[in-house]
Amino acid sequence: MGNKRKINVMIGEEIASLISGEYLNSYSGSHLKFYHILAKKDIAVQYNFTMLGLIWLIENSKNVGVDERNVATRGIGVLLAAEFHTEELVFQKMEFQVRRSILEVDVHNDAEVANMIAAFVSTPNIDMDSFMMYMKKEHRTLIQNFCRFYMKWIEYVCKQDIQSSVLQIAGRIDEHNKSFPYI
Repeated sequence: MGNKRKINVMIGEEIASLISGEYLNSYSGSHLKFYHILAKKDIAVQYNFTMLGLIWLIENSKNVGVDERNVATRGIGVLLAAEFHTEELVFQKMEFQVRRSILEVDVHNDAEVANMIAAFVSTPNIDMDSFMMYMKKEHRTLIQNFCRFYMKWIEYVCKQDIQSSVLQIAGRIDEHNKSFPYI
């Protein structure tokens, strides 16, 4: 089986576990291929992944357990909470449905992980509750890894020559990104 793992894309906890614990923690790469593949997906997939990270950072800003490893993650979350406090952060409804809820994913393969994320954020009712619960329990270093990964997605989107709702939101998030060093 190696690096392959079966994931139910309808369950946020399984997605969070794979992303933070396996993909980001055990596979060191630039993840540029992940960003490139995700950027080729439907605009709603890109938007929903951007929202997933934004909602996570804002939720994480309420975390009282801060130390050197996650001070930047919490700090940017506080700034984003202030920036977006009057807006309802919602996912876009997708026109297509996930064909299979169980996917076999190589956790060291950017393309397979990008496709898994795309499937997760395409589900009719994205399971943010169990995603958030798992991430809140995650080790602070892994939380920082996810923040760094997400902010690199934001930087990637801002460098693209596109005009979309994703770029508008990413640009607002990126303005705050420059305030924090990522450990």
